[in-house]
Amino acid sequence: MSAGRWFVLGFDCDDIVGAWQDWRLARQCVATLRAAHLAPTSGILEGAGQGRHLTYWYVRDDVAGVLDDGEVPWRRFLVGETDAPPTAATRQLKLD
Repeated sequence: MSAGRWFVLGFDCDDIVGAWQDWRLARQCVATLRAAHLAPTSGILEGAGQGRHLTYWYVRDDVAGVLDDGEVPWRRFLVGETDAPPTAATRQLKLD
């Protein structure tokens, strides 16, 4: 993992089960990263959530800048920041 700040996004049951917000956001992230000539899984990890969040995404700060430039609405899911994602957060964001 690279050093630096990681943003933590939290998805609750309503985000995932009812509205598919994680899937919709994943599609926007992948499209934006591809348009920026970056790997679709670049700098975004997924891990188990806790409490009301079923899952967490960890977005590296440089990738967050690319998503901001691409006007991806990821910040509405922002629940915190960390210096590094947990070791268990190794499953990268994928659509296939």
